[in-house]
Amino acid sequence: MKQPVKILVVGEEMINEANISMQLCEMSHEVPGIIPGGKDTLSHIQNNLPDTALIDIQFKVSLNLTANGDDANFNRAKGPHPYAFIFKPYKKLDLQRNFELSISQLQNNSHPTSHDLQNR
Repeated sequence: MKQPVKILVVGEEMINEANISMQLCEMSHEVPGIIPGGKDTLSHIQNNLPDTALIDIQFKVSLNLTANGDDANFNRAKGPHPYAFIFKPYKKLDLQRNFELSISQLQNNSHPTSHDLQNR
């Protein structure tokens, strides 16, 4: 049986993040944590290296990956070269398809180490 992909969910709106987490679990992914952010995020990643992360671009620190669908946020989100974007409000199908794309990219590239993550 195929191992579930571990997806860390990071954001300040815990109700939204919990909903995303539930949907990811329904898609047979593993969510090792829902983190409100800051230093907790980096500490969690170092101790529980996920395969990928879903991070809200509106997050109040410099860790950014997802966005509202306007041009300014889209251009801001392109900077860290994410595998995919999920715009709010999102549909479950959007979430599923974007993570399928991300997982495909992960399988074609080597996994970063915690050292790589610290040096970004």
